Amino acid sequence: MTLRCPADERRSGDLNSSAGQLSVIKLLKIKRMKIKIIGLLAIGCYTGLYAQQLPQQSQYMFNDLMYNPAVAGTRDYYQAISNNRYQWIGIVDAPRTYMLSVYGPNRGLNMGYGGYIFNDVTGPTSRTGLNAAYAYQFKATEDLKISLGLSLGLLQYKVDFTKITFKEEEKTIENELNTDYMPDANFGVYVFSSKYYGCFSVNQLFNNRIKIYDKRADSDSRLKNINS
Repeated sequence: MTLRCPADERRSGDLNSSAGQLSVIKLLKIKRMKIKIIGLLAIGCYTGLYAQQLPQQSQYMFNDLMYNPAVAGTRDYYQAISNNRYQWIGIVDAPRTYMLSVYGPNRGLNMGYGGYIFNDVTGPTSRTGLNAAYAYQFKATEDLKISLGLSLGLLQYKVDFTKITFKEEEKTIENELNTDYMPDANFGVYVFSSKYYGCFSVNQLFNNRIKIYDKRADSDSRLKNINS
């Protein structure tokens, strides 16, 4: 025979009720998250999504000037760094990236200078960029310094149409190789001390639109979503 106390039964009922309430809350949160995701996808499909491709490297900290111009001048010496990245080995026309940067300090003026060049090839498209970087450092505390950097440059975007197979076999393009040039700019903040560092950067400030093949507005005159 088992004896049960009314207080134990009430406690068990309260626990079951709490568990049920938690399950309902979790379900509501999941449903809200699904609604938000569906809403974002719907907005993206309606307005169109655009993206720009940036050069990638496996170990970005080995050539950090490529992503943050404020790095220039934060070290006590000049350095030249070269990186090469081959993605998806064995696949034809896989992405290939080549980068070279040079930067260092001006100790007398608390400034840094540098520059970099890169070439990024993916299938029939290639991008070549040349940027010059400038950074200014100042002390926040005795050991903590802040560096503000800006880089300006020129970007060349090129498409080789001889490597593209169109769905319509009769479709032809007059110019087999098309190139577009545009300005480029990046801004960065670099906070560092003898024990730690942190950084923040914004790339492609101009948010340029690439114009390839023709500037006409009809759908057959432009390649869309090249960098998607």
